[in-house]
Amino acid sequence: MKVLYLLSIATWITVLACAEKREQKTSDAIPKKQSIDIVTIDPVDSIFAAHFALLDSVLTKKYNGLCCPPHRIQETMVFMDTTTGIPAKGDGTPFGWFYDEITIEQYRLWKDWYIKNKARLKWDEVSKIIILNKE
Repeated sequence: MKVLYLLSIATWITVLACAEKREQKTSDAIPKKQSIDIVTIDPVDSIFAAHFALLDSVLTKKYNGLCCPPHRIQETMVFMDTTTGIPAKGDGTPFGWFYDEITIEQYRLWKDWYIKNKARLKWDEVSKIIILNKE
């Protein structure tokens, strides 16, 4: 009986030792947590990028109305008109601007205005609008 008792104790010691070694190996294989750098995206850049992407798709004839609703064109034209102060050509109807009313010249004027004034544009977190600083 003593032999059986000693064998069971030796077996448990062996099992525990093996389990401890296995745990050490797996913990070494797990990569240590790295610090995460949080990158904030400027809302002004994101908003203008979305509007320019839509205008670009209209001008390159890739816009087919299926990717987003047609009222998005009207929202983009109103945004560009009011934000830049450069009037949108054509007449915005209750149904929106027509695709052929958006011209490459108009697009370039808006793009040039944005590049020139980008550093002066700020996002107002309270009112959720873009503000042009008069510096």
